Amino acid sequence: MKIAFKICLIKLVLLTVSCGNIPTSDAYKEIDPKIIKQELRKAEKSLEKEDIHTALDITKKYALMGHAKAQFMYGNYIYLRFYVENYGKGMNASIRRQQDNTNETTLKWMTYSAQQGYAPAQYSLSRIHSEGKGVKADPVVGLMWGILSTSKSNDKDRVKDTISEAVYNYKLTAEDITRAKKMASEWKVTK
Repeated sequence: MKIAFKICLIKLVLLTVSCGNIPTSDAYKEIDPKIIKQELRKAEKSLEKEDIHTALDITKKYALMGHAKAQFMYGNYIYLRFYVENYGKGMNASIRRQQDNTNETTLKWMTYSAQQGYAPAQYSLSRIHSEGKGVKADPVVGLMWGILSTSKSNDKDRVKDTISEAVYNYKLTAEDITRAKKMASEWKVTK
C-alpha cells in the first residue's frame, strides 16, 4: 500500500511537471523575501530533524511559485526522500521505475532553478550531466553548466579550474571546450 501511494505521488509530481504549468510565474515576488528566507530555513531545519515531508511541503509551495532556490531545494529533497525510503530494499523493477521517475523529476526541478541563473543548481547540473546521473552522460553540457555556475563570480581562476577539471576527468578536447564555452556564452536566463 505504501509503495502504491508513493508511486501515485511521484506520478502526480511528474504529471504536474510535464504539463508545464510550473514555475514560470513570479508569484513569490509578492511575498516578503524575509518570510521566504524564514520558510526555507524552516525546511532545512525540518530536514535536520529527519522530517523530509515537512521539508518537501515547504519547498514545494515556493518552487511552484517560481522561486529558484526553493526549486533547487525541492529537487534535492525529492531525490533524498526516494533514497531514504528505499535504502536497503534491493533493486526490483518497481523500485527501478521509481528511481527513474525520481531522477527525472529531480532533474526537471534542478533545471527550472538553473535556468533562472541559480548557481548551486547550475553546479549540480554540471555534475549530473558530466557523470550521467539519471541522464545520458554529456560532459560538454556538464561543462557548460559548470562555466555558468562559476561565471557570475567573475573569478576567472574558478572558471579555469572548472575547465581544467572537465578536461582531466572527462578527457574533453579543445573543440569540446570551445563548444561548451559557446553554449555558455549564448545561454540566457529564462523565466
